[in-house]
Amino acid sequence: MKYIRFYKPATNDLNVYLQDIINQLLHIKEPEDPVNVKLFLSKYFEHVVNGTHTIHREFKYISAIPYNRITFLFNLWNAFMPLKDKDFTIEEFYTIVQLFCFDFPGEILSHCQKTLNIVHNSTIVYPYKDLFCIFQFHFYFEVMFHRFHFIFLNYCRICKCFN
Repeated sequence: MKYIRFYKPATNDLNVYLQDIINQLLHIKEPEDPVNVKLFLSKYFEHVVNGTHTIHREFKYISAIPYNRITFLFNLWNAFMPLKDKDFTIEEFYTIVQLFCFDFPGEILSHCQKTLNIVHNSTIVYPYKDLFCIFQFHFYFEVMFHRFHFIFLNYCRICKCFN
């Protein structure tokens, strides 16, 4: 977690957490038990600071801001550290990722397959640490790739207008 401490949050990062807090408070199913809001907020932000807030969360939440992506990757690496020298297929690795995020999109893993030149449904195995490094790159920079793609497409449309 020492590397995470250097992360400087953007203005909209807090909005992600506040929206999540409101959603969680609205979905509490025990109306007869009043919620201690101060304690709830304290525990919530304790998890955020410790980096455990992204475990077993939906993809939209873990990919919302860079800090969440970093902590998700950190937790995934630490949880499966004993497996770092074991070999896995890309499908087995995807199953491991889904243990931490049930709705993780397969699209990111398909990008990893392309990077490794793996044919779909291949039984080629790679060390966990190699798969994780490639996965980490694609997951963390996915948002940036989409933005560049959007900018590039718009640029191409503009250039066609001038030709």
